[in-house]
Amino acid sequence: MRYSLGPSRLYYLDADGMLMSPDSAIQPAVTPRAALDGVLGDIEVRVSASGLAARVASAVLADLGVRVVEVSSDQAADLAEAGTPTTAAGVALSWYGPTGRWRDGPANEAAVNAIGGAALGQYTYGVVPAYLVTPFAQTAQGLLAAIAVLARRLASEYPTSDVPGHVSALQALFSLQGGAYVYGSVPDELRWTHTPRGQWPSYATYRCSDGKWIFVGASTTPFMIQTFLTLGLDEILADPKTHEGPRAMHGEGARHIWRACEAAFATDTSESWIRRFNAAGVPIGPVLTVEEAITHPQVRAEGLVDDDLRIQNLVRVAKQSEGPVPLKRSGPLPLSGLRVLELTGYIAGSYTGRLLSDLGADVVKVEPPGGDPFRALGYGFAGWNYDKRGLTVDVAKSEGRQAILDLAGVADIFVTNYRAESLQKFGLTRDDIFEVNPTVIHTSIAAFGDTGPLASLPGFDPIVQGFVGVMARQGGDDEPVKTQMAATDYMAAMLAALGVIAARTRQLAEGGGYTVTTSLLASATSLLFEPVEAIRAGLPYLTGGRDFSGPHPLERLYEAIDGWFQVSTPPAERDTHPDTVAYLDARGTDTVAQAMARLASMGVAAVPCTSPLAMTSEPHFDDNGLWVRVPDADLGELALPAPVLRGSRPHGRPPRLGESAPLEDWWAAVAARRGR
Repeated sequence: MRYSLGPSRLYYLDADGMLMSPDSAIQPAVTPRAALDGVLGDIEVRVSASGLAARVASAVLADLGVRVVEVSSDQAADLAEAGTPTTAAGVALSWYGPTGRWRDGPANEAAVNAIGGAALGQYTYGVVPAYLVTPFAQTAQGLLAAIAVLARRLASEYPTSDVPGHVSALQALFSLQGGAYVYGSVPDELRWTHTPRGQWPSYATYRCSDGKWIFVGASTTPFMIQTFLTLGLDEILADPKTHEGPRAMHGEGARHIWRACEAAFATDTSESWIRRFNAAGVPIGPVLTVEEAITHPQVRAEGLVDDDLRIQNLVRVAKQSEGPVPLKRSGPLPLSGLRVLELTGYIAGSYTGRLLSDLGADVVKVEPPGGDPFRALGYGFAGWNYDKRGLTVDVAKSEGRQAILDLAGVADIFVTNYRAESLQKFGLTRDDIFEVNPTVIHTSIAAFGDTGPLASLPGFDPIVQGFVGVMARQGGDDEPVKTQMAATDYMAAMLAALGVIAARTRQLAEGGGYTVTTSLLASATSLLFEPVEAIRAGLPYLTGGRDFSGPHPLERLYEAIDGWFQVSTPPAERDTHPDTVAYLDARGTDTVAQAMARLASMGVAAVPCTSPLAMTSEPHFDDNGLWVRVPDADLGELALPAPVLRGSRPHGRPPRLGESAPLEDWWAAVAARRGR
């Protein structure tokens, strides 16, 4: 365990994985601002749920100005635990969904990770699963629930609403694997065989001469080449494998490149390497502890953690201009009939468009002639971009820029995660977009935010996970661990979608144009609710270790002769089962099913670990509608995580490389606008 700032005290983990103490109550990590300060100051949300997901949802809603009112579990609430009363437009939270064989499974994040493939999917040194100490699923569940609460309010004005009134932790986990849990005719086994250091030598953690760790995030070929040049490893570029891209540097054939990079980074300090890589324009960042992160100048400049160690400002919504109140569009989803122009690449921006499509919008994804850089990921690209129309435009050319401005002029929502300097170069800044469309909802996602010493730097998910302490927390007293999930990308998209729904809510009340801003750093900070609550209370928080299997014999991963299983026991009961611990220590030749049956007879819950390569075979996922199947012109039929925010199932394929959809309806609107 890593101990927090302040004295150590007796503590235990509750069913949500939260630290509790008999002599010190933990205070929430967020204190809502005065409701009228936010864009949604005239909305009240009644909350009876009390777990981490509910606290995250309450926090982000309160930060947007919503009046969050706590009510008892016997009263109808807008956000409640499954099985307790909800309002007509309310949202219920569960762990595994409303039906299926695991419906009543352990109320425990580790069990969700086991059943949901994340334990066996995590990168490890041995051929073993890992116990994840950061509550990814519950945090994402809270963000999705916050969107659902507002979306159901908007959609409730129509005779029927297609926004479900239920969000499970398992659904949230699937959302965080939106590009990883994509299955076609050819299994992608390589995806799950990386090390806890990273996927390849140019996308990994390294220890520097000062003993500190950094993560270098060269995920594309140009970044990779610049990485080797910055390290003085020009000779590596003579290797033909180098020119196949970073993803070709896998396995034994790349071991000499790993060693060369390790030796190079060990020759200088972390500060020096970060300075040199910043100058070269290659994404890089320090691996910090949670304590270092929450006091870092960049986190403070963005206002993500205040002096009282309270998390805030994860998404900002501001009115940019005045304008008429728009006509309400008809449809069962809150964004039905709205146009979204998506000028994005990689994951966070693309997944924002994916969520807005789920909420009913007509999304057009704009790509350069060479395509989104993450098209190289194949299945993943399909997961982030299905059910969109595509448009190939060279925005570096004047006619390309004009096409974007014309389309932005008739869009209701504009989404981008391009860096500010790139938008400036192309003449597509926020001001440029508002000049052609004063009533647009302009949504942007940066790496580190819009202000502060790191605002101009590029960044990818693992860089910010390392920056906020997630890697160090998972590694514990051992070296930092890169998690398999690109969680901050997906949660940044969730924050952006939440901001859009909040802006649209306000727009329908008073008109005008709005800005929605968030960042990968903001979404990464949302993963710190639990440790920050502990730090504020002077308590320790859970940390991991090398191939971490769990914090207690009755909260741990175990191997049987035919697979792995997760034992999950409420903290207060862990010292009351000595016979169970003895059985687990000498479980012999039991199968997973036999071990689970034996444990059940002892009053202890256990669940199997699902392989990420066998996800589509688990009946519970089909029973709860967790898959959607869509066609892809190049990859065939694909099974992908189904929308959480939409009851009906979209089937539109992702756009093909170089494709430009006709967009007659958009261009007709452009022509009509010119004629006015």
